[in-house]
Amino acid sequence: MKKKEKFAIAILGTLMLFSIATTNVSAAPPSYVGVKIGDEFIWRASLNMANINATAISLIGEENWTLGYNMLMELYKNATGSEFTGLAGAGIKVEVTNVTDEVAVSPYLNASALSFDLYTSGGNNNWTLQLNSSAISSPMGYLIDPTMLNESTILYGLIGTEIPMFTPIGLNFTMLAQTIQTSIDSSPSTADNVTAEAQGTGLKFTVLGTYLDKLVNSTGEIPFNITGFGDIVATVKWNSNGVFERGTVAYGGLTLITIYLETGSTSIPGYEFIILAVVSGFAVIAIIYIHKKKFKI
Repeated sequence: MKKKEKFAIAILGTLMLFSIATTNVSAAPPSYVGVKIGDEFIWRASLNMANINATAISLIGEENWTLGYNMLMELYKNATGSEFTGLAGAGIKVEVTNVTDEVAVSPYLNASALSFDLYTSGGNNNWTLQLNSSAISSPMGYLIDPTMLNESTILYGLIGTEIPMFTPIGLNFTMLAQTIQTSIDSSPSTADNVTAEAQGTGLKFTVLGTYLDKLVNSTGEIPFNITGFGDIVATVKWNSNGVFERGTVAYGGLTLITIYLETGSTSIPGYEFIILAVVSGFAVIAIIYIHKKKFKI
């Protein structure tokens, strides 16, 4: 895989894992499956640089952000051989090659197995095949019958399929959000600081600015003080066919990152969006800190 395609995958936050092996044959899929053989889907990422610049300047100042931004652009060019503006065309494409009838994935769960070819593009629709389903004996994942899911197994309706671009039709997002919230509340550090809510066929995650303030300033190692953080809000939504449709990361009411379904014939869950937003901020701060320490600014 070229460096450019690797970077595109990292930005899009795509998590693809192989599922357990099973025999699959083409058949009429169950009603909770909203995709079919031959369907093609393309997802793109969009960065709102005006909002990113405004947010960064308000947090760390124009001088520090200019330094950090220029260094990030240089790192990107060295890693990919292209200017950062080329990232606008980065994308992931999936072509569904097989959808099976129901199979038993456990004594308590039935599912339909999916196989597909996966392509990535670093820009200009120059697609590179990264995952060839014909070369793999096992399916890439499963869409589980949502009527068989309960509070203990509801996560399998999303992350348990290992392909978050797709969910079964009829997934109970209210139950899913409640289960995620219970997990969040089990940790003293995130309880009351991070919330998960159902929004139709999707989820909304909120990280309080007061919590971000504690995370950033608790160590005392940040080279400058950042206070007055706004909330981070991440949303993810699947369409009526269970295909990932849109995800956003917003800070202080400004949308910074959008991942969207560009085209489809007829999925990075919320945790990944939150991690992306927080880690990206720490990365910029770290770059500036290392640069100032090295050159004693």
